[in-house]
Amino acid sequence: MAKKKQAKKSSGFWLADWANNQGSPKMATFMVTGVFSVVFIIHFSMNAEGSFGWITAFLTAGLGYITYKLWSGVLKYHCPKCKKIYVGNIYSQSHLGSKQRAKQYRVRDFQTLKYKDQKTGLNKKQNYTIERDETGVEQTDVYHNKVKCVICNYKWEYNSTSRSRVR
Repeated sequence: MAKKKQAKKSSGFWLADWANNQGSPKMATFMVTGVFSVVFIIHFSMNAEGSFGWITAFLTAGLGYITYKLWSGVLKYHCPKCKKIYVGNIYSQSHLGSKQRAKQYRVRDFQTLKYKDQKTGLNKKQNYTIERDETGVEQTDVYHNKVKCVICNYKWEYNSTSRSRVR
């Protein structure tokens, strides 16, 4: 009789699954950081002309993104018990309240000027941008989240905030 393989629990994010299966997500993060550092040094120490420069540029950008996601998982988005990254599943969220405050915003207005050219007599368009400061209202919402780990079923709680401009 063939034995059934026990399905591994997954976070649903391929990078987190890879890092969690390396034994320790922190060690996987250190490995990727080392590879990123080497590629970064190679890219900026070599002459960036030709196809090899483009290859190292894409590798640097891709590894930089992967390194950022791994470090944010290790430092912020991990289970406190098993230390696996991106395995928290929010099963309850309650709104604790919100605050509004005035905030300065930099606003860009894109405008088109239509005019008739005096020399040629043709209608022309000129696009330009106006930047200005304006005071708006920013709303900050605070939520209390109850989270359960997908891997070890540990439960924990934390608060999160969300900011948005309302006026």
